[in-house]
Amino acid sequence: MIGVNQVSATEPESPASQTDTRPTTTSPTASQPTIVDFQPGIRLDWARRQVEVQATVILREGYLELLACSPRIREHESIVRIEARPTHLYMALGLIGLTPGRPAWYDPQTERSGPATGDAVEIDVRYSTPQGPQTIPLEDWARPADGHEPLGRLPWVFAGSVPWGDGSIAADVEGTVVAVVDFSTSMIALPEHHSDRNEELWLAPRTEAIPPVGTACTLIFRPGPLRISLDATGRLTVGGERMPLGALAGRLGRAPEEDPSARLGLLIDPQCPQSDERQLLGLLERLGWTGNRMAIERRAVRSLPEHNPAALATWLSRTRRPSPSTQPEAQSSTSWPADSAHDR
Repeated sequence: MIGVNQVSATEPESPASQTDTRPTTTSPTASQPTIVDFQPGIRLDWARRQVEVQATVILREGYLELLACSPRIREHESIVRIEARPTHLYMALGLIGLTPGRPAWYDPQTERSGPATGDAVEIDVRYSTPQGPQTIPLEDWARPADGHEPLGRLPWVFAGSVPWGDGSIAADVEGTVVAVVDFSTSMIALPEHHSDRNEELWLAPRTEAIPPVGTACTLIFRPGPLRISLDATGRLTVGGERMPLGALAGRLGRAPEEDPSARLGLLIDPQCPQSDERQLLGLLERLGWTGNRMAIERRAVRSLPEHNPAALATWLSRTRRPSPSTQPEAQSSTSWPADSAHDR
């Protein structure tokens, strides 16, 4: 297995201080099309505020480090390959209003570490079946490596990879488009730690649910709900970060009034103390989060894994820094799968 690439041995800069490679634009006017081609293999659906990316099924068995990679890189450990450059996808996500955070990081000098951060993302996959086009969560094509229970939606974040001075990002070289383990170059990642060691890989393909290798499909990226969870002890986690209840009002702000499309995904452990649940729901109601703006799910909340600094140091010792000059070109494509016609 190829080791991940070390971009920095110290804590990354905040997103505000990184080079921003996203173009600035506005949504089309009423007289302009709502679905537009952006770059090869990528188009923008302004009406639905989503990005559509051409992709191909490339793996149905084994273990996973990614759900989506880029052409000719990490194809032995990813279910689908996007037929586009990661840099172009990064730009498209910015155009629909998503702000990148940063991938998982570790500073060996201070032994500080942190999981991936960034705006919440939701990912679907659309493909053709004998019964017609089907759209499902991308997570439906994966399962726990030690079981077969459904994953449900995962809390993806727009980590943003690592921008380079030439306007590209490190994921162009590394292929780390949608990662399920810790990569220092991930563009879409999880706000929790998962090792890339072979013996610790935690996901595998759900073979019976995945169409044959070579099947054309479309990945759909859209802003996801802000995820809030209460575990069995009543501890509050917001967007992958632990937070006291008193800080939640400031975190949410006036989102219901300022952004009509904003959503919350609330996960409550059945063992959570009722007093903690009542306090949280009462605060959310006072802030205006009611009705279909908030989805509540009740199931066991998986605790954030405790990270092992020694394991992270070993991880970084196996890495090398990629060179922007070695970026592969995305495979060209002139037509979209039949499931993704412009006139939907």
